[in-house]
Amino acid sequence: MVTTPPPADICKIEYQDVGGMIQLSAILVSTIARDGSYRFRVRSISEGGVSANAQGGEFSVKGGHRQDLSKVIVGGAPNTVAAELQVFDASGNLICRYDMPEAKQ
Repeated sequence: MVTTPPPADICKIEYQDVGGMIQLSAILVSTIARDGSYRFRVRSISEGGVSANAQGGEFSVKGGHRQDLSKVIVGGAPNTVAAELQVFDASGNLICRYDMPEAKQ
């Protein structure tokens, strides 16, 4: 008998232009109800220099639902932006990760 593993949770970073600035949203779509924590890091480079932002916290999500974990707005017309999202279960095990590689804006 072949058993199929349950579907994996989905981590993603959504990118949106907001009035000339960039909004990055850390998103989790969980297949099951769970509690956990996350780390969201954003790095941008512009003519004014380098900016780094690190956020994290705890969450509780219902199974099959989308949870907006965090949002970061990057201003100053950055030349490049990179971001990383890591999501952990309540025991500290990594359940999903999303990397947004450095990209020119």
